[in-house]
Amino acid sequence: MTQSAASDFPTPMPAQPVVELRDVTKQFGAVQALRGVHLALYPGEVHALVGENGAGKSTLVKMLGGIHQPDTGAILINGQETTLGSPLAARAAGIAVIQQHPLLFRTSTSPRTSTWAGSRRRASGGSTGAK
Repeated sequence: MTQSAASDFPTPMPAQPVVELRDVTKQFGAVQALRGVHLALYPGEVHALVGENGAGKSTLVKMLGGIHQPDTGAILINGQETTLGSPLAARAAGIAVIQQHPLLFRTSTSPRTSTWAGSRRRASGGSTGAK
């Protein structure tokens, strides 16, 4: 391999995820929705949550969106442990969740479009700009 070809490789992943869940659990009565979840999200990544009904996908996204709080474990934003106590708090941390609504995705060929989550970086001056 030539030295110039080495520069064509992608740069290594940052050492710190922008969002991280560490050993998160969530229980609703006798139902254990999440147990020991570890998830690290780095800038530029795309993830899909896939699983059967009742697997905890919606609970995990609602937790990131500030709707549910973990019973145990931690949520970290940019390495800092935080509590996303409401959707407004999640939004302030740069996390936005769009819940399922069939009219939002009329052109989708998938009958199972459920939840989209994303974040936007704030540009200087307080406005938001696309990532």
